[in-house]
Amino acid sequence: IMNLFNPDEMARLVRKVPLVVGFAVEMNEAMEMCDILIPIQHWTERYDPLANPHFKFMAVGRQDWHWFFRRPILKPPPGVKHSADVLIDIAEKAGFLKELNETVNWHSNLEEPYKLQPDRKYSYLEIGDRILKSRFGVGVDWFEKNNTQVLVEKKTIEEAYPILIQKGRVPIYFEYWKRAGEEVKKMVNELGIADIWDTEDYVTLPEWKPCPSYEPVKDYDLFVVNYKVPYHTHSFTLNNPWLKEVGSRHRECYGVLINTETAKKKGIEDGDEVIIESEFGYQQKGKAVVTEGIHPECIGIVGTFGKRALGEEVARGVGVHWNALYDHKGFPRGWDKVSCAIDSCIRVKIYKVKGR
Repeated sequence: IMNLFNPDEMARLVRKVPLVVGFAVEMNEAMEMCDILIPIQHWTERYDPLANPHFKFMAVGRQDWHWFFRRPILKPPPGVKHSADVLIDIAEKAGFLKELNETVNWHSNLEEPYKLQPDRKYSYLEIGDRILKSRFGVGVDWFEKNNTQVLVEKKTIEEAYPILIQKGRVPIYFEYWKRAGEEVKKMVNELGIADIWDTEDYVTLPEWKPCPSYEPVKDYDLFVVNYKVPYHTHSFTLNNPWLKEVGSRHRECYGVLINTETAKKKGIEDGDEVIIESEFGYQQKGKAVVTEGIHPECIGIVGTFGKRALGEEVARGVGVHWNALYDHKGFPRGWDKVSCAIDSCIRVKIYKVKGR
């Protein structure tokens, strides 16, 4: 609900879905929209035998391999399962347990004696145990016996410096984009949407194009940008009262950054209550933080705060929600037709709240 574009518009779209099922560890905006809510174990309550994929979070060079195994530090409430075990239950009752096991075997390259049997139901922990033994020769019992969450292995020279033994090239001409563009163009013509879904971005060489909001629209003369702070992760850490307090000690965290000269021209002083209004007609309120630390043509907002869920009492109403300034009204001009990402280039204007 909060992570794409304007939450009100997102909620209207979700209401059109006949049945919405959610896995929940907290009551956030998306969970409050669900018809069926299934509580699942929090990461502090569950085993995750394969906490990091084998192709992620690994440094290049002679540093050791580090494989992580998450072990619970708290007991989950009675009857609350790992989300993977819930899905395994569903696979069994819906009659595709065999296909699930075959997919796990294929994806994890499992062979005998660790290969999953087609018609046997395994728990997520049992599946993880077989994958660990297949890859590393140790299973869940090894981590439990050694009271550890990390398996360390030495890299071979080939693993540390794969470029020395692998032949390849660094492409600068992406010929497949031309072919893909032709296929997409054929499809959009068949669907009759060529007027809203252009294919001119499917090009073989990188090129710069101005975003749709590159030029000012009427009096929407500023860009709104968002950024991260080191004491919050996305928006969910705002539910932590201590981290919320840490953020409140840094006035830029929940405020709206505006350049000193820009603020002067608009009659805005530090601490003023202001309204940010986007070219799409949406508004957000916040407190001005006048600073030299932002470009005169921009205003800055941290992340996507401004939570709305009734179940998030700590976070609700704190900070400004950047996504609320944008929605599908920007389609098609504000959407990347190659990746289907939403353009984050938004024009806004900012002014003081009347009487404040």
